Amino acid sequence: MRRLTILCSMFLLLGITSAWAADEQNSLSIGDAASVDDAVGRITAKLEKQGFDVVATINHSANAASVGLELDPTQVIFFRSSRLETPLFRQSQTVGIDLPFKILVYKNT
Repeated sequence: MRRLTILCSMFLLLGITSAWAADEQNSLSIGDAASVDDAVGRITAKLEKQGFDVVATINHSANAASVGLELDPTQVIFFRSSRLETPLFRQSQTVGIDLPFKILVYKNT
């Protein structure tokens, strides 16, 4: 079961990245992003353009600062797609443990 979930996640990631690579006019290179905020904005725009619903973005560094702690720029993007989730749920309801999909964006220092 876990193997199926991992396999489905890998195919989803490959599908997203290959769709981005095939679409050169709208290609996205995160290496070109000036900051984590810029990268999150680019990723979010690309996900929405591909038909995904961005559920939430959590800014961990801002949350850390709000309690007096310091954390390098780190954000998580949560997104969904009912057209992808429905077939996955038909295979196994436990795939829901890994949903919604997530992308971690951080500054590599």
